[in-house]
Amino acid sequence: ALRKPKIGMLLILFFLITFGYANIYATFPLISVREFGFSDKQVGYLFGFIGIIGAGTQGGLIRVLSSRYEERRLFLVGAALTSIGLALIPYSGSTFPLLIVLAVLSVGTGIMTPSSLSLISRHADERQQGGILGINQALGALARVLGPIWGAMVFQHIGIPWPFLTGGIVLFVVVILIRCTLWEKSTCVGNSP
Repeated sequence: ALRKPKIGMLLILFFLITFGYANIYATFPLISVREFGFSDKQVGYLFGFIGIIGAGTQGGLIRVLSSRYEERRLFLVGAALTSIGLALIPYSGSTFPLLIVLAVLSVGTGIMTPSSLSLISRHADERQQGGILGINQALGALARVLGPIWGAMVFQHIGIPWPFLTGGIVLFVVVILIRCTLWEKSTCVGNSP
């Protein structure tokens, strides 16, 4: 699967987006308590807020957007919003800005994830579609293990903002890779799409 150019790149991109986002699983509760002074109950509410926004995006907004825009554009915009949201978490300062950043993050992941899965499904050969999606899920599971390990390690050894910054950087790399690989004429060398 990884040898097929488009499918291989889409699988790598899905791994990277899952890894970059999974940084927050271990570290978001830590930064919420240390930097914002939230209780465990309030952290739970914040995760609930993230979930509700994400579910609303995937349950309704994505249907409207996908009828108007190509999947690759939605994938690009979703990755960009997720990158911005991740990188801004440690710099939110107080509850209201944090809620705005989390909303941006949730909308981004709510747009990005179904768009990436749809692209993988569409580019896979019909006879191999189940296997490709299975490989994708395995890569996602690996990323969900490695992401929190990376996040906790950089949180402890480099500093509080670094899990979020490195997650944002990974998603920014994904934005560049999407733009370079999913358009017929690569815009990385100055050509228009």
